[in-house]
Amino acid sequence: MYRCLWGFDTADAALFASSFAADDCVFDLNGKVMHGLEEIKAKCFDSIAKLDTTHFLTNVRVSYVEGESTAVGTSCGLAQHYAPGQGLRDNSRSLLVGSLYWYEFVKDESDGGGGGGGLWKIKHWRVKSVWSEGDWSILQG
Repeated sequence: MYRCLWGFDTADAALFASSFAADDCVFDLNGKVMHGLEEIKAKCFDSIAKLDTTHFLTNVRVSYVEGESTAVGTSCGLAQHYAPGQGLRDNSRSLLVGSLYWYEFVKDESDGGGGGGGLWKIKHWRVKSVWSEGDWSILQG
């Protein structure tokens, strides 16, 4: 999850892609379901990565059984969004969203991530936004 969110905030497409089980991953954003990395990238990353954003995780819980190649988790998230180049400007329009996250991970043994042992990747990620402050039109660019 941290690789995914850092990828959003730094517009690092390779890092973002490395956080997903590419072909069969699912991202459910408030009922808008995207299948596969290409669709997730096109419908979510490409627009969010252009913005001035910061994403934060808290209350992270992960269930994992030693030796297994799957895990599940939950967390809370905060996401702050500003139009490109507007994040440090006084009185800029913004959108702050508080959400609940549920996710399933799979360990990709073929991707050592530089440390051997395989990278954990998102197989299914569901986001339920529970509150917001600001202007939702920020997300349309």
